Amino acid sequence: MKEVVFRWQNQTYRASLGSKITREVLYGKAKTIVEKDGVVLNKGYLTPEGQIINRSEIDYAKLDPAGSIVEEVKTEVDGIPASLYPSVFDQENELKEVDIKELIGFNVSDVYPIKNIDLIPGLYEAPPFCYRKSYLPKESLLLVKSEGLGFLLVGERQKTALIGQQVSYDLFDVEDEGDEDDELDFTMV
Repeated sequence: MKEVVFRWQNQTYRASLGSKITREVLYGKAKTIVEKDGVVLNKGYLTPEGQIINRSEIDYAKLDPAGSIVEEVKTEVDGIPASLYPSVFDQENELKEVDIKELIGFNVSDVYPIKNIDLIPGLYEAPPFCYRKSYLPKESLLLVKSEGLGFLLVGERQKTALIGQQVSYDLFDVEDEGDEDDELDFTMV
């Protein structure tokens, strides 16, 4: 558990952020072990000379096109210099209370349990989420349940429009090129 700090209505709330809930956590994991003569075999790389190199023996370096080591890496997103966002653990995360309807169209990619949070139950919009410093943060919502339990929902918003009691999803950017006068003839199937 790592400590994360939230700020809402000029008050600071400290909570414990648990490990990400994954399929392995929910359903378990099966691991395949390969043995030969009672010895567990490890993965590695075979060199042209016939030597085996373990994964732990390989290191990575950042190089320029000429092969020289690069000290400072400049990151751009769509040709624009990108800003490095701080980790969620390195800052006070300002919350904004939002309506529960904000969950509609929010594509959740990661879920983190939050314990010992004393906020009023409800849904809060949190700042961009980065577990570690990152150039590409994700959006996040904090869902607080009763008794100090909550969930940090990380993902992105889907383009949706509320039409009465229905939700219209904009899933594709492709225009329909079919002729509107064409009718489906199920006798052809």
